[in-house]
Amino acid sequence: MGDETFESFLKGTKRTQMIIWLAITTEPFVYVVLSFLVSQGAVECTGQTAGPYLKWGAYLFACLFAVASLLISRFLLSDRQIKARLQIGQLDSPEGLSERDSRLLSVAYYYLTPMLLSWGLNSFVPIGGLILLFATGDCNTILVLSALAVVLNLLAYPQLDAFVERVRSLQLEEEI
Repeated sequence: MGDETFESFLKGTKRTQMIIWLAITTEPFVYVVLSFLVSQGAVECTGQTAGPYLKWGAYLFACLFAVASLLISRFLLSDRQIKARLQIGQLDSPEGLSERDSRLLSVAYYYLTPMLLSWGLNSFVPIGGLILLFATGDCNTILVLSALAVVLNLLAYPQLDAFVERVRSLQLEEEI
């Protein structure tokens, strides 16, 4: 009974994560379509030339968000952070769920927070290119930064099952 209850809660959480991940991952493709429209003249831009500072600023902005995304997920999903969550984390236990599974479920719910932060930071990566697109009509920067955002989102693909197994092994270490 407990395993079925735990798995049903986990299944709902996985579905939610996949929907959010898919929505955020498709965002850069909207920028690609937008850059195509600009290149075809369907959308007006100011057409001014951008100085090198604006272009390099867009890349620097993108790199800062990319690095922050990678670091925050690594830090918040580190073994140390997970062990701390196992110590304090416990939900109001659903019917038929042991205390151990309840703690595991609370950490599984916690997994969504670093993932959302990572995906949100990834979605900021192409923004500098978007600004350049409208300011100058430069499509190259938005395409490169959109590709980078997609790659970062692929690296941050939700792997809740693997995370739960990792947490279970950490729980076993704590019990020994």
